[in-house]
Amino acid sequence: MHLYHCTVYAIWTLLRSLELLDLAHNQLQNLPSALFMLHKLRHLLLAGNLLEELPAEIGALALLSELDLSANRLERLPKELFESCTELRNLNVANNSLGSLPAGFGGLTQLSRLDVRGNSLEELPVELGCCFGLHGGGLLVGNWLLHTLSRQVRDVLQHPSSCPSSEPPS
Repeated sequence: MHLYHCTVYAIWTLLRSLELLDLAHNQLQNLPSALFMLHKLRHLLLAGNLLEELPAEIGALALLSELDLSANRLERLPKELFESCTELRNLNVANNSLGSLPAGFGGLTQLSRLDVRGNSLEELPVELGCCFGLHGGGLLVGNWLLHTLSRQVRDVLQHPSSCPSSEPPS
């Protein structure tokens, strides 16, 4: 995209209509607050940066369907991601420093791919079973983690009908 001879207003108008933003491998340590004003954003690629925290403002990007946060330094994910970004279909948080996943995954009913490999997870939330798109291979975890899951979590992931709060999409 070339923006020669454009006014600031014209540039801002173009940016506000962005649907895909690839900021991967830029050594970003923080995300600029202006990013969260791009309300039409559907694909946000932030892999391979130096992010230690994902701000709660991520919830302002309610139309996100793809979020790639792989290969950063994240230790936690904000609840706003799960409360507001309900269109999320692909979430890649592989190779971070996540020790746990927060409650709220059950609200991501559109989620069809979740990659959590290469983290320090000891368990997965039972709510993942409510993400019907993950059944059949959409959940990517280390094999050792699957073997350490409680029976309740395994049952919910293997049998979607055991999810009490949601019905599978028709």
